[in-house]
Amino acid sequence: MFCTTVTWDEIKQRIKKNNRPFYQLVEEYMPNANQYPLFLARYPYGQMITVKGQVHLPDAHGVSVDMASSTVSLKTQKALSYATTPLMLQLEQTAEAFIDAKNRTIPLNLFSPGDFFGLFEAVECFTGCRAYPAWSVSSGARSHFLMAPVSNKHGHQRLQRAFRIESPAPQTLYAQWGVFKGIAQREYSHAPWHTEVLLFSRQWFQPKNPGHQHLQNFLLKACWVQAELLRRKYEFNAYWEALAPTIRALKPNTYLMDTTKHLLHIFSRFIPGFQMTLSDEDAFPAQLIERAYIDVYQLPGYAPVMVTPSKTSSQGALFYSMSYPTLLEGSPAMQRRRSFRSELRNIAGLLSGFCQEFQQEAFLPYQGLTSDVFSFYHTGTQTDPTLHAATTLAHDPKLIALQQQYYPGRMFPAHSPFLYGAVKIETPVGEGDSE
Repeated sequence: MFCTTVTWDEIKQRIKKNNRPFYQLVEEYMPNANQYPLFLARYPYGQMITVKGQVHLPDAHGVSVDMASSTVSLKTQKALSYATTPLMLQLEQTAEAFIDAKNRTIPLNLFSPGDFFGLFEAVECFTGCRAYPAWSVSSGARSHFLMAPVSNKHGHQRLQRAFRIESPAPQTLYAQWGVFKGIAQREYSHAPWHTEVLLFSRQWFQPKNPGHQHLQNFLLKACWVQAELLRRKYEFNAYWEALAPTIRALKPNTYLMDTTKHLLHIFSRFIPGFQMTLSDEDAFPAQLIERAYIDVYQLPGYAPVMVTPSKTSSQGALFYSMSYPTLLEGSPAMQRRRSFRSELRNIAGLLSGFCQEFQQEAFLPYQGLTSDVFSFYHTGTQTDPTLHAATTLAHDPKLIALQQQYYPGRMFPAHSPFLYGAVKIETPVGEGDSE
């Protein structure tokens, strides 16, 4: 079964493991919790949990369907229709909140076991403030792709025959996800990768319930923490006014200005950047996809390094790609030809100037930040000291160790489209995400 009704007593030990404060609140203040229905949903990789805020549930085959579907009982629809998105708690693996911009996705947040989502929508019943979410949530990562080129016609035909998938050979990074989803869907019975999510029914939010005020306070506090990006953005804009003279002197265009802000937000862990991974099963069925491309597609010589959204990295660095922009604001200049080299040089100059100003103006969020944190890469031959050849990443000790652990003898895909123009952002290792 992909979606079942459970009671508090049946599920509370898993909640205790993943979110002890919430477990303690319910145990202490909500003696009737066993009377409030919960829905345990299992979403195979690639299935949608919400689409622009509208919750989807897995049917008997694990395929996500809209709540209005005839396969969803009227009783379930009523229990979960108290908000645009009902309150949900991640119990297993990772889910990604993202915006689909049609030719790219913009990762907004990643939910790990113990994280609530649907918070802004669920507190509608407390606040009366209507939420209008423009984002969706996927089972597993949505904004991830292989670095190596995988558009070879013959290799992709082998994948199509082996896994009975219809997706055409991906010509862009964005298009790879459809192929990954098809492979995982075909192999689910042999390699079952899924997220598990707990959905809370409307009965949990009745004002007459014992402990209602405690639950309300807990969720409102969780909303405040999860809204950190929005709060920091206002603080950041206020500080930004102090940099007006520097900005005017550098004369950046709007897109490069927005990109520079975005890089600073990634450094601060307000929003995800990208990390390079191998065989990491937290966000998608990595080993299944890697073996499919090595054994069936016959990936020539390259290690199947995957780029995955994250706020932290075990390698101590996150990346941003000019060829796959994930800006929350602004969009790439619609020029016939863009020079990533020129854009990277200008961004490097902006960051250098801003880092100096941060220290002089006591810019608290970035005190101690130096421009050395940011490195700039391009796949072409480099004659500019500002830029590094992407091939130098093949000599990164941490990436070498990762490759040697899983795929010794294979090459780092240094000519990846992701690295046509990329920024490496050094981050401390071992610190958790900011929520």
